[in-house]
Amino acid sequence: MSVLNHPALKTSHLWLPGYVRGRLRQRSAPPPARIWVAFTDHFEPWWHQPDSATALERVARWVRAWPEIAARHADGAGRPPCYTFFYPEEQYHPAAIDGLRVLRDRGIGDVEVHLHHDSDTPQAFSDRMSVFLERLEGTHGLLRREGGRVTFGFIHGN
Repeated sequence: MSVLNHPALKTSHLWLPGYVRGRLRQRSAPPPARIWVAFTDHFEPWWHQPDSATALERVARWVRAWPEIAARHADGAGRPPCYTFFYPEEQYHPAAIDGLRVLRDRGIGDVEVHLHHDSDTPQAFSDRMSVFLERLEGTHGLLRREGGRVTFGFIHGN
């Protein structure tokens, strides 16, 4: 196919003006001041039903390895990256959560809410969330408060 017969050229009167305007705006716009990148994980230490020793070793591996990895990188303000672990409610285990809290306390990790709730009723969902939020925030001090209310990131499973 000849370049002159390319379909995009035949319709250029439709798209070219907008394309040129956009490119000109980009040239005159200031560069971005900050770019955000999110490192997040559906973190499931009990994935594929291992025994507790294996699951807790998965957490321990992160606690050992991530500080070294994070120390090799920094953002424009000199801060290391912060990895977010979306931890599943049904895999709650105090030792696993406390391991991840070590990373949070160092400013290189965060724990948020992951809930598999394929067949939950609205009340069951609310009850499970309430208990899990109390465990993460009240027992382990992991979630944040804004205006007296617990705030958190949330992802669904299933």
